[in-house]
Amino acid sequence: MTQTGGPSDIVQRHAEIESGRLPEMLGVSIVERIHIERYRFAATVLRDGAVLDIASGIGYGTNMLSQEARVAHITGVDVSPEAIAKAKGSYSSAKLTFQLVDGKRLPFDDGSFDTVVSFETVEHTADRPAFLSELRRVLRDDGKLIISTPNKRYHSFGKPNPWNPFHTVEYYPEEFLALLKGTFRSVEFWGGQEFLDNNMKDLLRYNWTEFRYYNFDHHPVLAPLAQHLKQWKRAVAGPSRSSQAPPDPASVYRRAAVVPWVEGREPFTMVAVCAK
Repeated sequence: MTQTGGPSDIVQRHAEIESGRLPEMLGVSIVERIHIERYRFAATVLRDGAVLDIASGIGYGTNMLSQEARVAHITGVDVSPEAIAKAKGSYSSAKLTFQLVDGKRLPFDDGSFDTVVSFETVEHTADRPAFLSELRRVLRDDGKLIISTPNKRYHSFGKPNPWNPFHTVEYYPEEFLALLKGTFRSVEFWGGQEFLDNNMKDLLRYNWTEFRYYNFDHHPVLAPLAQHLKQWKRAVAGPSRSSQAPPDPASVYRRAAVVPWVEGREPFTMVAVCAK
């Protein structure tokens, strides 16, 4: 994909990198780690048999799951022709298939899969109940859905419209739980990334990051000013700033891991395991 430099192009590129649709994503350490940890978690809770990976991107996570002995076959689907082409060119296995799908109506028979994986997808859809019903339809009677979505509290500060222009909606934990329980028999909540104390400091810190990214960092006028300010701050800080030790990998892994739900706190991203 060619980057033209306009704000909408840059934000689109971020969305594609964030979703794993471009190979450059694998060079973004924390984002890469978050996605990998989601798939590692899925490998521990999926049911034996056939797996469907919704919005599989460039396929690295789908390929990870294909290497699990419990997976008989896995199908990765995505709306992006570029992503599917990259996935097919990168990974090849008798247990692995990639397919271009629009996502509105899955081209699979009822009860085709033992597990469906859907990471950071539902918030991009226009009709969430219909989307979840379609995922349920292709699951076998004892099948599982493994799904994740951002926590609205730390991504949009409770706004009706998310800061991220590619999200049609975001949910608080109680809202996401109610949505899932409207379609699935049981729902088990987990936390993706770190759990936060739900205090004003965390709320402001994380929402400012989201707001700044979409409203300043890619604004045609404000973005260059912000870049000049960063360069000035680096110059004032001197060489000691650049000589600081890189983040501890173990700390990055802890921040990215999927962990059991912590009562009284909320995670940056919600992960749920649902039974049909």
